[in-house]
Amino acid sequence: MSATMLQNIRDTVQKWYHDEGYACAQVVNFGNLNTNKVVKGDITHVVIQFQDKLGNVCEGNTQIGVVKRELPKQLQKGNVFNIKAGKQALRNINSLSLFSNIYRRVNI
Repeated sequence: MSATMLQNIRDTVQKWYHDEGYACAQVVNFGNLNTNKVVKGDITHVVIQFQDKLGNVCEGNTQIGVVKRELPKQLQKGNVFNIKAGKQALRNINSLSLFSNIYRRVNI
């Protein structure tokens, strides 16, 4: 099998994971067919912070539990990060109408 063919297969597999919402997924060690592996991007922790209008972290008026209950189960520690679940979380939290600006940050 040629290097180009292997690269095309790797790219196809990686694109499939990305299309399924696994934005952090990477195909690694593809040169050796016996050890190919997909690294999907496990969630190691979720941090909820409140910020003032200048972007400084501050204490919010809303209890963290109110925000956490709006997070889909797919976004809990130990799961694989899925962008669709991340977008759903933003929609859920936004629907509370408690915050002026909501965003997510993914640290890789």
